[in-house]
Amino acid sequence: CVFLLGFGAGLYFFYTQRLNKQPKLKFNHVIIVYAATVFIGVAVFLSYFADAKTNMGDVMFCFIKLFSLLHGIAVFVINMLNVRTTNLEEEKLILQILLDKDKEYYERARLNAEKINIKYHDLKYKVSRGIPDEEIKNIGVDFFTGNRALDIILTEKLMKCEKCGIRFVCSAQGELLGFLKPYHIYSLFGNAFDNAIESLVDVPEAEKREIVLNVSRFKNMCRILISNYFEGELAIENGLPKTKKADSENHGYGIKSIRDVSRIYNGEMQISVENNQFNLLVILPLPCESGEKEE
Repeated sequence: CVFLLGFGAGLYFFYTQRLNKQPKLKFNHVIIVYAATVFIGVAVFLSYFADAKTNMGDVMFCFIKLFSLLHGIAVFVINMLNVRTTNLEEEKLILQILLDKDKEYYERARLNAEKINIKYHDLKYKVSRGIPDEEIKNIGVDFFTGNRALDIILTEKLMKCEKCGIRFVCSAQGELLGFLKPYHIYSLFGNAFDNAIESLVDVPEAEKREIVLNVSRFKNMCRILISNYFEGELAIENGLPKTKKADSENHGYGIKSIRDVSRIYNGEMQISVENNQFNLLVILPLPCESGEKEE
C-alpha cells in the first residue's frame, strides 16, 4: 500500500502538477478525481489483502507489486488521454466559433453585394446624366462563376488584392460547388485567400504577387486549387503547415477550418510547395446533383 500510494503521490506532484501549470494544457478534473478515487480504492484493497495473507509466497507478493505498477501506469495513461481529449474538444470549439463567425461574415457580405447590385442597376438608368461608364463598371459585381456565394467572396477578396497590389487570376466552374452551404464556401475560400494574401503582401517583387484559383471537375470530384508564390521551406506536421509566428497557439486555425470544411463533405485537403509555389488543394466528391444550380 505504501509503495502504491508513494508511486501515485510522486506521479501527482512531480508530473500532473507540472502539467497543470502549463497554460496551453487543460484538464478535466472530474476524470482526475475519478481516477484518484479508483487508485486509492485499489491501494486500500491491496493493503487489506496483503495483511490478510501474511504468509503468502514470493510469487503472490511479486504479483501484487506488478499489479500495483500496472495500475499506476494505467492511471498515468488515463491522465495523458484526459489532456489530449480536452485539448481536442477546445480546438473543436474554437473552429466551430470561427465557422459561426464566417457564417455571419457571409451574410453581411451577401447583403452588401445586394446593395451594390441595386446601386449598380440604379446607376444604369442615370448614364444619360453624365455618370462615366468606368464608375458604373467598378460598382458592379466582378465575378459570375455560376455560384452566388463564390461570386461574393471572390469579389470581396479581389478588392483586398487590389489594395495590396496582388494580381488575381481566376478560372472557376462555380456551379460545381452547388452542394456546399454558402457559409462553408465563404469560410473555405475566405481563409484560403486570407492566407495567400498575408503570404504575398511583403513580397517585394510585384511580378511575384499573384494568386491563381482554379475550380474544375476531375472525374466525379470537384478540384479546388489555390496557388501563390512562396519562398523558403515549409514544415508540415500532421498535414498542416507549422506556423513561424511566435504566438503559434492562436494561429493556423484558418488552414484547420479549410480542412474541417472539406471533411464535412467527405473531402480532403493537401498542402505542398513546388518550384516556389504554395499549393492548397481541396478535393470534394461530387454528388449526383452536382451540376444543378445552388439553392
